[in-house]
Amino acid sequence: NPRDQALIMIGTTSAIAIESLSKLRFSHFEENWQTQECPHISLPPDMIKGHGKGKYRGVRQETFITTEARNVLIEYRQWMEKTFNHKWKSDDYVFLSIKRNISEPISYRIIAKKATMLEHRASVDFTFHDGRRIVQTALENAGCPNNWIKKIKGRKVSGEEAPYSKPLIEQLRSKYRLAFADLEF
Repeated sequence: NPRDQALIMIGTTSAIAIESLSKLRFSHFEENWQTQECPHISLPPDMIKGHGKGKYRGVRQETFITTEARNVLIEYRQWMEKTFNHKWKSDDYVFLSIKRNISEPISYRIIAKKATMLEHRASVDFTFHDGRRIVQTALENAGCPNNWIKKIKGRKVSGEEAPYSKPLIEQLRSKYRLAFADLEF
């Protein structure tokens, strides 16, 4: 279904971890994401590894999705509106249940189960963690600095480099765009 297609596309182009995907809301997307070629997604510290505590305090994930993934996400939203009469709000969860209460997000466990089902159906080894590897490899091929890759993946930049590596969102977006060839299906 269109939700599962969007789930795969976002998971494999954004490097968002599976646990964070289950908590992803449209409020994490930049304001005009539907018209951006390369939409930005900003995840707060409490949604990523370390949950903003200890050495992970202040670490955010500043990531993006491809134009193709954006289009699939828009199609999914339209499908939810048409099929389930869902009226989207700016703070809705991105991936909603289609079996029970439509406004509830699908859980981490259900996302993992979907990945396993799709893996068997396609006869291709796949986990959502592969999406993180795909994005890292694509960014490396595009010549993206390792510190910037960490920022896109929501990882802590090494201690001595952290104060000096503060890329702007537009700089990250520019490098991410260079990786499109390796990220588009």
